[in-house]
Amino acid sequence: MMLLVTGGKERKDANKLEEWQRYKCALILHLDINQNNIKIIKCFEYVSPPEVCPNKNPSIAFRAGTLKKDKLYICTPTEVIIFSLPKFTKIGYISLPVFNDIHHVALSPKGNIIVVNTGLDMVLEMNLKGKIINEWSVIGENIWRRFNKNVDYRKMPTTKPHKSHPNYAFYLKDQLWITRFEQKDAICLKDFSKKINIKIGHPHDGIVKGDFIYFTTVNGYIVIVNAQTLKVEEIYDLNEITKSKIALGWCRGISIIDQNKIWVGFSRLRPTPFQEHINWLKGKLGLKDWRNLPTRIVEYDLFNKKLLEEFNLENFGLHTIFSIHLTNDEI
Repeated sequence: MMLLVTGGKERKDANKLEEWQRYKCALILHLDINQNNIKIIKCFEYVSPPEVCPNKNPSIAFRAGTLKKDKLYICTPTEVIIFSLPKFTKIGYISLPVFNDIHHVALSPKGNIIVVNTGLDMVLEMNLKGKIINEWSVIGENIWRRFNKNVDYRKMPTTKPHKSHPNYAFYLKDQLWITRFEQKDAICLKDFSKKINIKIGHPHDGIVKGDFIYFTTVNGYIVIVNAQTLKVEEIYDLNEITKSKIALGWCRGISIIDQNKIWVGFSRLRPTPFQEHINWLKGKLGLKDWRNLPTRIVEYDLFNKKLLEEFNLENFGLHTIFSIHLTNDEI
């Protein structure tokens, strides 16, 4: 089994920096896992050019991407990059002034690029050359009343607090859906009345596999939704399955092996001014003090509610995880 894990490598003084300053370069690890043996290779490292970043301590990481055959569509906070595998040859590149805090890049059924432009609470559809075809506000407002078309948002360190903080796009048939962190839901961008409520926690991901959609929530739950009825079928508490009295970390990134087994990413928790998003640490787990578990991936058997194995990725330079991709190809 081979996995690609996307994320970033932190600066030495990361704990003293704001969230949008912590990561000095983007990183992809290749994991070759075979019968409890693991070979981890630093697959690809990348630094964004200064002209598309804030001037001081830009946070550079590979966010969530899409793997399709031998092409990886990936993003940094201000760029969309298309790589040809296995050599990570750059075959496509888009960076527009409107880009800020991008969280996910996906593909439409027609082959266009979908960009979750989190910093402006919007989603973009563009062609492979970067021409914008469609743009949507994820909260139904006029985007350009709050933001300015003449501003280069790539140079702006942050636009937080966000009203919605969209972070992942997926398609159900030909309809584009987006997860919304603040609203704890996923909505259809063509019809806001179509909604999936994820009240157990703030969602990330939105992986469609067969008849189901798999969501992670940052407080350590897996929510499985029927793609036809849009009803929640199962909720798995990874805190309970793991039987840990220590906070698991920021849960984000999931790869579905089969209907029972999954890989999940946990990123080490860092101090944050947006403390309300991790108040569950003390409340749910009853902790007065908590230690930080390292950034790692964990394999779970959901049917038997069992942790199968886990791998610490910090020794290989990865300090935050955004997406996990299962691949059968040698990278």
